[in-house]
Amino acid sequence: MILKATEGMVTWLPGVLLSDLPKGLPPSIRCHSRSGVLGIEPQGVVGTFPLSTGASIHILPKIGKANFLKLLARAQGLGEQAIRDFDTYVQYTDDSEANLDALLCRRLLACVDAILRLSPESARRRITRAGLYAVGRIVPDKTAQRLALHDAQPVVCEYRERTTDTPENRLLTEAIVRAWPLLTPSDQATFRRTYCKWIRLFPRSATLWLDCQQIDEKLARNSYGRSRDYYREALLAARILLSAEGIGFDGKQTVVGDALLINSADVFEKFVRRALQEAYSSQGLVVKKGASTPISLYHGGQFELIPDIVISKDVRVLLLADAKYKAPDASDHYQMQAYLTAFGCRRGLFICPAYNDEPESVKEFQTSTGTIVSELYLPMGSIKRAEQLLSGTLQRFGN
Repeated sequence: MILKATEGMVTWLPGVLLSDLPKGLPPSIRCHSRSGVLGIEPQGVVGTFPLSTGASIHILPKIGKANFLKLLARAQGLGEQAIRDFDTYVQYTDDSEANLDALLCRRLLACVDAILRLSPESARRRITRAGLYAVGRIVPDKTAQRLALHDAQPVVCEYRERTTDTPENRLLTEAIVRAWPLLTPSDQATFRRTYCKWIRLFPRSATLWLDCQQIDEKLARNSYGRSRDYYREALLAARILLSAEGIGFDGKQTVVGDALLINSADVFEKFVRRALQEAYSSQGLVVKKGASTPISLYHGGQFELIPDIVISKDVRVLLLADAKYKAPDASDHYQMQAYLTAFGCRRGLFICPAYNDEPESVKEFQTSTGTIVSELYLPMGSIKRAEQLLSGTLQRFGN
């Protein structure tokens, strides 16, 4: 049984006991009690974790599952073509988002079935082997050394061997193994032959993060095309599915027992920073987290100040911003004032998501000394519109 909770809200769970929850859940998942009924309030975290009863709790993003998956894809640097491909998945749904996971899994298995029919990806790997006879190119120095030692297998050769053990095939295996339990019994019956054949032919990934990194770079460059174009849709579905479980996202994930939880605030921050990098890096501006040289609150170097976003040219700071996956509170504003003083800036910016299909908006605050802090709320119902707004932040809020 799957119980659903929503990020940022208290969800009451009749029949679930506190002892049913796994040990070591992060403090961002708060527990409440009302008339003996347990409630959970996830803040800044999405994903799933199991209960000792065999049920599981799925925490849904407060910006919507489809939008959060798209946010993940853009935070990872997937390009416009990848986002357009993702939109084709959403078109198959009834917009309830309830079946989005199952939809992705079905599309993934359908793409894998097409790959098996068309031709799986293969590559050539370099093999070095010693033997009695030459196969491929002889390695002279190593062969001479083994001959001098009267080795029983003196000839050292190098040759290239065809293999289907590629990052693409390993990643797809990893994805379909995780997708299989999310399919309905009817879908499992449809794709059982495809599933069994694929996992028999291709191993799972022993270096998942490295495989994800390599494939993300290729997807961002639109490298999958022509004769291997049918791999692109399968890999996109696999990456979105794995990203929704926090796998391969900056090499980090929060694991609690069998739970798989993602820090949604981190995803939002990375999305904002990447969108700004894409908007301004071509203009010769540097967009990064923190300053190029460390800046601390005190002269002795205590308490380094690391804003989420610093846009600079040469040594001049043009924009100082923090990404907040919430409405900024007093402590956030105090922190921003410390940033402005230390960096010698007059203006600061908070970048936040707008929820419940609210349009973009700006709030502005000014101190008696003339510093101005703005809050920009991005419409997360449209990732494209949010990126358009971010592309103009320097002109609107720069120092």
